[in-house]
This record gives sequence, structure tokens and C-alpha cells, in this order.
Amino acid sequence: MLFLLVVPTYALYRVTEIKASTMNATCIGILLVATLVFSAVLSLFTKAKRHEILGASAAYCAVLVVFIGNVNGGKGGLAAS
Repeated sequence: MLFLLVVPTYALYRVTEIKASTMNATCIGILLVATLVFSAVLSLFTKAKRHEILGASAAYCAVLVVFIGNVNGGKGGLAAS
């Protein structure tokens, strides 16, 4: 389950090297796919109810968004655009 945090974080870190015009769309796409995969894993492999999955997915997405804002000391990611 650790790969659900490590893989998107690494991908978001590598995306910061792309031009700013395509970086925003790529970051949002990675966030969307990673959050959907996280939600699917939770719903398939746990007995969590819908509202618990929604809360966990929102927290997971928030962690990834904070990472984007803090990459490169605040100079990269969506916050700098």
C-alpha cells in the first residue's frame, strides 16, 4: 500500500521539470488518477463505508496537493503559476 503514496509523489516531483504550461495539467491528471486508484483500492480491499472512503480520499488528495505546493521550496508546482 506504500506505493500509493510513493509513486504519485515521485511522479509529481519529476513533473516539475516540465514547462509551466503543461505542468499544471499534468499535475492535476496525476492527482486525479492517484486519488481514483486510492479510492478503488480502499473500496475493494476494505470494509469501509462510502463516507469513510470519501474522507480518506479527500485527506490523501490533500497530502498530494500540499506536496505539489512545497516542491522546490515553494517555487514549483501549481502554487507558483
